[in-house]
Amino acid sequence: MRADVLLAGTVLFGTVTKGLTISRSKSMKRTKVPISHGSGAVASQSGNVATPFVEPVEKTEHDRQPLFRFGLISDTQYVDAEDGSNFPKTKIRRYRHSLQVLRRAVADWNKQHQCGRPMDFVIQLGDAIDGKCAQLTTSSSAVEDLVLEKEACLCQKWHWCIGNHELYNFSTTEWVKRLFLPEYQRSYYDFSPREGWRVVMMDSYEISLMAPEGSEERAEAVRVLQENNPNDVINGTTWFKGVEGLQRRFVPYNGQFSDTQLQWLRQVLEGASTRGERVLIACHQPCYPQCTNDCNLPFNYDKCLRILHSFPGVVVAWLAGHDHDGGYAMDDCGIHHMVPASPLEVEVGEDAYGHVEVLPEEGLRVVWTGRMPRKGQWPEVLPYPTSDRPSVTVSDALAPLASEAP
Repeated sequence: MRADVLLAGTVLFGTVTKGLTISRSKSMKRTKVPISHGSGAVASQSGNVATPFVEPVEKTEHDRQPLFRFGLISDTQYVDAEDGSNFPKTKIRRYRHSLQVLRRAVADWNKQHQCGRPMDFVIQLGDAIDGKCAQLTTSSSAVEDLVLEKEACLCQKWHWCIGNHELYNFSTTEWVKRLFLPEYQRSYYDFSPREGWRVVMMDSYEISLMAPEGSEERAEAVRVLQENNPNDVINGTTWFKGVEGLQRRFVPYNGQFSDTQLQWLRQVLEGASTRGERVLIACHQPCYPQCTNDCNLPFNYDKCLRILHSFPGVVVAWLAGHDHDGGYAMDDCGIHHMVPASPLEVEVGEDAYGHVEVLPEEGLRVVWTGRMPRKGQWPEVLPYPTSDRPSVTVSDALAPLASEAP
C-alpha cells in the first residue's frame, strides 16, 4: 500500500528490503518513511531482523477522499414483457421491474453528483437486455428504453460489457455501434480514468455459439463444446447430464477469449506494470471459481487467470455479472472477484446497484444498495493487493466449487 508513516524510536544500523527506507540515526527523532507496494523489514549488521516501533499516521479525511468514482450495475436483462422465469423455472424474472431498478440507480448517481460526489463513469456488466426481445421483435425498442435511462444520468460515460443476451439480439458489431462510446469501436479495450489507473473491458464471447454463422469463431466454439460435453449442446436442451465440476462450464450460454485478446491483455498488464498503474477489469463472465458456480465460467478462464497472476499487485479487481445470485472471493494474489447480484431477480421495490470509490491508500470502497451476493460478502473496503504475494498454484486456481444449474 502506498502510504507515509512515522517511525519513532531507535533503529540500530538499519538496512531495508523491498522499498522501505529508514535512516541510520540512533536518535529518537521522528523520520518520515515512504512505503511502496512492497513491505519491508529492518535488519541489523549482524543479520538479525529487528522490528522498529511504528507509529502510524492517523488517516485524515483527505486520505479517504476517492481518486475517482464509478457506478456499477449488473444484469438488468430488460424486456417489455410480463414476468417470467429462469430456464429451470426456479426463480422469477421481473423484466419490467429491472428497468425501474436501473432508473433508481441513475437517480442515486445523480444525487451523488448534486452532493459533490459525481461518478466519473458507469460500468454495466452485461446482459442489459434479455434474449426474449428477439422473440418479441423488440430488440431495438428495448435498447431505446435503456438509452433513455442513460440519457437521464448526469454521467454520460457508460461502459457496457457484452453478455450472451446482447448477442441473442445483435451481432457484436451492431451492439458496439449502438451503445459503445465513439472512441471504443471494438468489444474489448482499455482506458485510463486518471493517472496511475487503468480499466480493462474484456469480451468473453468473442468465441461462442453466438458468433456469426459460418465464422471461425463459431466453428471453434462448436469444437470446444463437443470435445468437452458429451450432450448435444448445439441443438439440445439437456446440457448437464453426466457433466460434473468445472466441466459444467462447457455449455452454450458461455464463451471464451480468443488467443489474440489474451495476448492483448498481457500486453496491457505489462504496460501497466511498467508505468506503476493499478488495473480494474470488467467482463460479463466471472473468472474465478470460488466467486461463482462453475457453470458460469468462460471456457478458457484458466488461461486468463494465469495471465492476471503473472503481474502480482497490478490487477486489483475483476468485476463481473452473469451469475444472478452474485458472489465474492479474493484469490491468493489478492485480486478481488466481485459479482453483484442481478436487478432482474430482486423483489419488487428491492434494488441491486451501487458505486465504487477508489481511495488513494486503503482500497476500493463499495457503496451498495439492495441485494448482496449469495456467495461471499465483500468488505466495505477491498484492500489493494501487494506485489509480494505469492502466485497461486494451478491446482489452487482451478479448485472447483460445488455446482448447481443456473
